Amino acid sequence: MHSLVVIVVALAAAISLRGQTADPFAQPIANPLEGRIQVFATSADALRFDIGASPSLYAPDSTIRIRADFFTLSRMRSAEAVKFPVETIDYWFGLSAAWRPENFPLSMRLRLAHISAHFVDGTPWPFRGDSTVPIYSREFAELLVSGSIGNVRLYGGPTIIWSGHNPEFSRVIPQIGAELRQQLGASSELQAAYDGKLVGYRGTYLPQHCLQVGLVHRHKTDVEGGIFLYRYDGRSIHGMFAGRRDSYWALGIRLGMP
Repeated sequence: MHSLVVIVVALAAAISLRGQTADPFAQPIANPLEGRIQVFATSADALRFDIGASPSLYAPDSTIRIRADFFTLSRMRSAEAVKFPVETIDYWFGLSAAWRPENFPLSMRLRLAHISAHFVDGTPWPFRGDSTVPIYSREFAELLVSGSIGNVRLYGGPTIIWSGHNPEFSRVIPQIGAELRQQLGASSELQAAYDGKLVGYRGTYLPQHCLQVGLVHRHKTDVEGGIFLYRYDGRSIHGMFAGRRDSYWALGIRLGMP
């Protein structure tokens, strides 16, 4: 926890960037599968460390934006002397296109992506010459549509898996979400969000609930920073632990693109 405090202070001091145009489809706040830098210290005596970005490739105005997605999702357990052995990492590569016509109440985002997962040094594994190492990878499309009523935003849509090494997974993952944003000043905002998915694995469907509430400080750039309270319950987001159910509270910080 001491190391988390150090990280929070360092990142909070680094948030001093200035402005660009709004995204037609802002990244869902509570969705764990977004290109951001965030670290959460969980009640399970572990860390979740996400490192990534979704830089803009094309954004002529506020109605359309094309991004490239590159990020990793790391699961680390806490050890002695500020050591955090990495148990598994998921790698995400993809492209996204967001669109919102002028004077139209809805916006949408289409993402085409590949994700793969791997065990790392923090996971005991009997590696031998005849060992069979699990393989987890898949290619998929995610389509989300969103609309806003005042300072409340709702979104939903499916993820469709068209290729992968894991036939145990269902091919369609429905997703819904809700967000509340309350402006507190020129550059500060209170955010509260929920993201839910229904993930099928080996014929069993489990909901995946993510709740996040916190304070965000944003300048007029593609970067924002915040401190959040986080709740996760449902099938693990990590491919190597797909059969595991995670349930934890967490406290963390985030840098990302609004």
